[in-house]
Amino acid sequence: CTHNQKHICQHMGLYGHNYPGCLAEYSTIPANATYVLKTPLSARYASIMEPFGVAYRCVEEVKVPGDTLLIIGMGPIGLAASA
Repeated sequence: CTHNQKHICQHMGLYGHNYPGCLAEYSTIPANATYVLKTPLSARYASIMEPFGVAYRCVEEVKVPGDTLLIIGMGPIGLAASA
């Protein structure tokens, strides 16, 4: 929290757990948790950028001894990592 790594902060709050609104039609978030897209993308494509970014970073940073990797869970991130 004090080193600008809020994604691993012990006191991090989550929508739907600590804050109401994750399944609401509208919700508010802090401005510093947003990003303005600089290219025109439809909401459909823009909405998958975060899970694909997580999968991409995982695949790029993992050090696999050998050439086989097991992906457990085929949700959006697992599917993106396997592509």
